[in-house]
Amino acid sequence: MRYAGRDAEALSNVSLEISAGQRVAFVGASGSGKSTAMALLAGFYQPQSGWVSIDGVKLDALGLTALRDNIAVVTQDVLLINDTITANIAFGVALSNIDATRVRWAATAAGAATFIEALPSAYDEIVGEGGGLLSGGQRQRISIARALYKRAPILLFDEATSALDTESEAVVHDTLRLLGNDYTVVQIAHRLSTVRDADEIFVFESGHIVQRGSHASLALQSSGQYSRLLARQAD
Repeated sequence: MRYAGRDAEALSNVSLEISAGQRVAFVGASGSGKSTAMALLAGFYQPQSGWVSIDGVKLDALGLTALRDNIAVVTQDVLLINDTITANIAFGVALSNIDATRVRWAATAAGAATFIEALPSAYDEIVGEGGGLLSGGQRQRISIARALYKRAPILLFDEATSALDTESEAVVHDTLRLLGNDYTVVQIAHRLSTVRDADEIFVFESGHIVQRGSHASLALQSSGQYSRLLARQAD
């Protein structure tokens, strides 16, 4: 995979398989290729060689509608509309079809219910253009709640908890564990403490996967890239 105008390949000879119900993590330094891999999984780009498939069906054969039904993506860049918190969590759902119970469950699971219920109009609070009346961490929690409300079987989190405080981040990760095998979770994280309990960690470097395994197994490889990343964060 090479971006237009760039000589170096963002990804090269990358092959991975994620089983349904797994929670996996992509880690690596900036520019290592992990965000490109995530974008390919989400169907934002077409691979220039090779393919991406879900349950054996290539994304181009699956079709955009089916892909969007099966995947929920949460990124660092949160897009909120100038409407109520409920409308933002149930984004794309007609007002008459919104499940208020599910909205509250998703908000609680995303660590957002406490701040929402402290607002003057609670779930009917208007968030402002782009969510401007909320803090960055609050917008991020609404975005995570939106993904959970959708109940897509594949959840892609691209640095989705980076704007959260430690307590809120712990709530989200507890939720991801409790979701169990009904969801497949792929997570990009710079803070390695947030992916220690992932079923498998893929370590990216210079567009390649250079290591893969559990946190415990990778941490034992003292000369590996994962151990070097751990050491940097410990300093």
